[in-house]
Amino acid sequence: MSGGGAEITLGDFESIVSAAYGGFDVPEVCPIRRVGDLWLMELFHGPTLAFKDVALQLVGRLFDHVLTERGSTATILGATPRATRARPP
Repeated sequence: MSGGGAEITLGDFESIVSAAYGGFDVPEVCPIRRVGDLWLMELFHGPTLAFKDVALQLVGRLFDHVLTERGSTATILGATPRATRARPP
């Protein structure tokens, strides 16, 4: 896979994805459930019980992989509003 100057082999990508989502509570990662006439995707099975886990568990590992390949480091700061924080500080 390539884009933006960085290339990740398919095997590396599969390993990164497996590591990113292996800690989720269910093997489906984001199961889809029927509730009456609606279909809902559950986005709360990650380590912090927040929808952001779906993206951020993968993004962090992708950054780590690319930066390691380049021999670089980076400091990334993130913030979340208190209203969406699933666990107490």
